[in-house]
Amino acid sequence: MVRRTPLASGIGLALLMGAGALATVLEGREPQAAAKAAPGRDFAFLAAAAVAGRAEIEAAQMALKKATRPEVKAYAQMIVEDHGKANRELEDLASQEGLVLPREAGEAARATRERLGALSGARFDEAYVEAMVEAHEDAVLLFTREIDSGTDSLARAWAKKTLLTLESHEAKAKDLATTGGALSGR
Repeated sequence: MVRRTPLASGIGLALLMGAGALATVLEGREPQAAAKAAPGRDFAFLAAAAVAGRAEIEAAQMALKKATRPEVKAYAQMIVEDHGKANRELEDLASQEGLVLPREAGEAARATRERLGALSGARFDEAYVEAMVEAHEDAVLLFTREIDSGTDSLARAWAKKTLLTLESHEAKAKDLATTGGALSGR
């Protein structure tokens, strides 16, 4: 059983935040762009996805340095690559929509860095994997909600495409958490 940790809760909070993310996305926008772009719910989704993606990359970069199990390092490398690609796609989408997305992972990521930074060895590996299970459970929920009820066609299409990768990450993190299994078949 995976328990909720401050790290995972922070990433989950970043994923599920609404108004704060929306305010960040709207910052610096031209009035004409606001009139033609996606409705507020879609703005909040895109901003939350950007913040969460950056937070997961930051945690994975730390895992590449601190993890002791080779399979945890392999998982972290996969996260850096896949979320890096997804973040670039998200930036392109935001540009098409006339949006400015948050550039930093935010306060939750800072707390995550501090928490993980204080751990080492098997305790680090366990905390990182548990956080990734919860973060990906939250991400799958966030992306599924966008697919089901978002109104912007570009945001919904990106969510649908990205959801498959997030579900794979979730399954692999759960495997690592329960069996310590090796990562097979990206």
